[in-house]
Amino acid sequence: MDVLPRRLRNAFERGGEMGARMSATDWSGTAVGEPSSWPPELVDAVVTMLASRAQIILFWGPEYVVLHNDAYIPVVGSKHPGFLGRPGRELWAEVWDVLHELFDGVLADDRSFFARDRLFMIERNGFIEETYFDISYDPVRSEEGVPSGVMCIVTETTRRVIGERRVRTLGALGRRLADVPHQAALATLAAESVAVLTGDAEDVPFAALFLDDPDPHPAVRAVITSGRPGTVALAELTTPAPSAAGEALVLPIRVAADTAGALVVGVSRYLALDDDYREFLDLAAEQIASAVANARAYERLAALDRAKTAFFSNVSHEFRTPLTLILGPVEDLLDDPIAAGPVRDRLVPVHRNGLRLLKLVNSVLDFSRMESGRMRAVFRPTDLAPLTARLAGTFRPAIERAGLTLTADLPPLREPVHVDHEFWEKIVFNLLSNAVKFTREGGVEVRLRAEDGHAVLSVRDTGVGISESEQALLFDRFHRVTGTWSRSHEGTGIGLALVRQLAGLHGGTVGVASRPGGGSEFTVRIPFGTAHLPPDMISHDPAPPADPAGARLWVDEATWWAGDGPSGPQPVRSGPGGRILLADDNADLREHVARLLGPYWDVETAVDGAAALELARAQQFDLVLTDVMMPRLDGFGLITGLRADPRTRDVPIVVLSARAGEESAVEGLSAGADDYLVKPFSTRELVARVRANLELGQRRRETVTRLRGLVDAAAALNAVPGTAEVLEVAARHVQAMTSAARVVLTTPDGRRAERDGGAEGSAPPDVVLPLPDTAGDPLGELRVWRGPGEPAEPVVLTQLARLVGLRLANARLYETEHRIASTLQHSMLPQSLPRVPGALVAGRYVAGSDEAKVGGDWYDVIVGPDGGLFLVIGDVVGKGVQAAAGMGQLRNALRAYLLEGFDCGTALSRLNRLVDTLGRRQFATVLCVGFDPRTRRMTYSSAGHPSPVMIEPGKTGTFLYDSALGPPIGALGTVSYPTRETWLSAGSRLLLYTDGLIEDRRQGIDSGLAELIADVADPTGPVDDLLDRLLDKAARQTRRDDIALVVLEVTEPSEFVLRLPAEPGRLTVLRRRLEDFLAAHEVPDEDAFDLVVAVSEAAANAIEHPIDPAEPAIRVTASMEPGAVLVTVRDTGNWRPATDAGFRGRGLALIGALTELSVHRSDEGTEVTLRRPLSRS
Repeated sequence: MDVLPRRLRNAFERGGEMGARMSATDWSGTAVGEPSSWPPELVDAVVTMLASRAQIILFWGPEYVVLHNDAYIPVVGSKHPGFLGRPGRELWAEVWDVLHELFDGVLADDRSFFARDRLFMIERNGFIEETYFDISYDPVRSEEGVPSGVMCIVTETTRRVIGERRVRTLGALGRRLADVPHQAALATLAAESVAVLTGDAEDVPFAALFLDDPDPHPAVRAVITSGRPGTVALAELTTPAPSAAGEALVLPIRVAADTAGALVVGVSRYLALDDDYREFLDLAAEQIASAVANARAYERLAALDRAKTAFFSNVSHEFRTPLTLILGPVEDLLDDPIAAGPVRDRLVPVHRNGLRLLKLVNSVLDFSRMESGRMRAVFRPTDLAPLTARLAGTFRPAIERAGLTLTADLPPLREPVHVDHEFWEKIVFNLLSNAVKFTREGGVEVRLRAEDGHAVLSVRDTGVGISESEQALLFDRFHRVTGTWSRSHEGTGIGLALVRQLAGLHGGTVGVASRPGGGSEFTVRIPFGTAHLPPDMISHDPAPPADPAGARLWVDEATWWAGDGPSGPQPVRSGPGGRILLADDNADLREHVARLLGPYWDVETAVDGAAALELARAQQFDLVLTDVMMPRLDGFGLITGLRADPRTRDVPIVVLSARAGEESAVEGLSAGADDYLVKPFSTRELVARVRANLELGQRRRETVTRLRGLVDAAAALNAVPGTAEVLEVAARHVQAMTSAARVVLTTPDGRRAERDGGAEGSAPPDVVLPLPDTAGDPLGELRVWRGPGEPAEPVVLTQLARLVGLRLANARLYETEHRIASTLQHSMLPQSLPRVPGALVAGRYVAGSDEAKVGGDWYDVIVGPDGGLFLVIGDVVGKGVQAAAGMGQLRNALRAYLLEGFDCGTALSRLNRLVDTLGRRQFATVLCVGFDPRTRRMTYSSAGHPSPVMIEPGKTGTFLYDSALGPPIGALGTVSYPTRETWLSAGSRLLLYTDGLIEDRRQGIDSGLAELIADVADPTGPVDDLLDRLLDKAARQTRRDDIALVVLEVTEPSEFVLRLPAEPGRLTVLRRRLEDFLAAHEVPDEDAFDLVVAVSEAAANAIEHPIDPAEPAIRVTASMEPGAVLVTVRDTGNWRPATDAGFRGRGLALIGALTELSVHRSDEGTEVTLRRPLSRS
């Protein structure tokens, strides 16, 4: 191969497998020749192709010679790599007619060709395969603009196109099978399935579904028998389509654990039977299996429904005999005058509930006859208005007793209506009964009219209404509307379903229009004429007389709902053993249960769960008995409400329910009930269950009270830190939990706490227990004298003693740690502050509240190597010994850096690196301030510390900086803290503080900072007064953190000025500050002592002698002269005469003896000047 151009050589080297193959290929025998001779446009195309990750193939020259990149290899498949450099007709011979025409068009038209999802039937894996590509065929032009080849950029979309097609098929199959009625024959289901599958002939060229086939093909039978997939020669079943493969798949149709049939599907010879193909076919088989399962389930349910209907019919008939034997004798007894008083009171509920049971049996029997098709109707031409008026009038007493009105609008119709009188009575009574049941106030309206060839009956009420979601289910069998108000929660849910069936039997319909809170209107439409009726059921004979007994069952039940019986909460019986709340919407049952329990306990009743919950929250009960199905709030809702309220959370609850079975009992117990009693129950069982649960509740309350007492005691003990507080709290809680006459707790070191409840002084304790620590060693002793009530349980006292012992151990540790930390912290604070001319420094430290541990706050004042001052204040994060020790380490290290001559920023940077090097997770905020009294230049640097406050003479305080200058020490290992500078004027002050001064949990940090600015606004008083004032205010607030304060006042280097309140107690401040001034100027001790004595005496005179001073303050100034100190004491009043009894003349004599004295009096006041020549050292 000749020398390649650099671009082409690089492309071959970096072009992956195909680049290497192109480099190794002998191109001399190909139509394109050696690469060194390739035209520039071919070189450009190859370089671009090899560098791309898209699927690209290049067809070059008249022969359309093949060159492609690595991404195109999967398209070539098993033909790779034999066709590199070969003509395109050899690579894609099977589709060359199509490709050749497309390529010629691209070159002839010099235009690209583009298509999406283009179908190509290519052979790349040993068979002709159905494939799809997005293609872009682009001309490759020479420098003269003549196209010489075609660059094909393709993206294979076969997987997506076929996948989307199969998804559409599965979707169509699911929809078609969903539309097949469940009761349809399996043959219909099979035909629908095959039609959908064969509609996708590209994937399923043949399909057959074998269900319940008595003699299937042997291969199909083998799959049905084994339940495993198989194959069959398609030619044995049908004449195969040209696109079908020779073998078809046989897939089992599995329903649960059985194989219900088999699906035979032909597969395409143009597609590989890969995992995707098999999954598609398996999903189709599963959808068909699901439809078969639904169809067979419907068949089973229909059979069960028929059996259930037959059972209801048989049982209803069987009920009638015992009911006859119950109701007959009871009615005879009620008619007998002998049965009076209490006996009659007991028989009336028996008779009433027997009639209710008879009505229920009749309804179930009617429904079962209707369901089984055995109900025979006799349709007679009827004047419907008077018949309906008679039925509505029968119901009027019950409606009016409920406080409702009945309106009947029943005009005569133009022609008779063919109805069955018995069935029409059931329709009217059902609708009127529902109206009374669900209407609290207002009325019921019954209307009859002719409309569109129908007789239309409407029953409208002003009741609670029905939600839209419930209306869709209203006429379903056994459906009951729950969660709404009703006069009774009892019922079977078959009344309206029966109305629909009876209306349908007349060829009519029933509908409802309602909205919650707006009442309901039920409408029954019966066609005129007879064309819709079976001829053999039409009769023109007169109707037999109506049975009044049937109507009485309906009316009596509605009358009972309307209030014939106790309805409100009422105490029924009074017994000695506790209070019971009974909730049931059936008045007979409330009366019955209350009568059974009344001899033993106080019983109060409620008509539903809502009323019971209200009573339970207002009064205290020892047990709650509740029904499950009640209006407004059912039994489960009542249980939830009781358990959610702390006042009723622990009350025992027993459920009385007609719902039998283990599942119902589990549901009740899971809801929070303590017991579940199924109706009917015997008297002995009811009393025994109630007694057992009352005793259980009593034990539960005692246990809960004891546990709450222990928890409260533990919380209270954990809230106090010291031994004395632990003993006092423990004594209080022991007495509260045991009602002891006396409680004494002592420790070996003589500490003691006592609570006296009236025990005799000489009586020995009834219980003596040690107070053990975790190891069992006694740390003290608990002595208890028994009170007048029950003795305390030993287990309670033992638990209390353990709690107290553990807290005493913790208190000892706390006190030891607090003592060590406090000692360590105070040892690190400066014992005295430096005295230098031109600067006055004062500092304070106070620990936090008693509950807090000693913190890590500190301050320091250092004289630097150049004579300047460094003020340092810091706060180590944390409490206790560790924080105090960390504070000491940081203080000493920072002091050393400053004494070495580093400025504030450099010192803090070194301190931060030191903490990082030690590897400790220790954090601290630190502020360092340098001040030169000679130049009044101030430098400063901060590591996350709050800004100090500057107070200029005659101005309000301001913060030195308003944003952080750097992170806390220890937060970041590599950080440099900058040093900033400013200048201070004479008389100005700088206050440094820790955050304990400004933190108040009742307000934000901003409020604390604003208050601080206001508190430092008086710059004229002594700096000690400023610090004392700040700490006094802090002491009046609840603090949990300690406070460190340092204040710097700039003074004239050789002058001393102090304005002092005219109070004798303030002379201490004067003496301390004067001593600092004299020491700073190195005045000899003897001269300093005499000056302090003389000035103190002069100040005492200035405070004591002036009469009516202009202001209650004195002013003291001092200055240094060459060889002497000059002090002036001024007041603003006139001194009392020397002859006055209170005048102390010896004071001036003493001053004159110690200094050179002069006194000047004027209307503005008195000025005493003292001059003390200095001794020669």
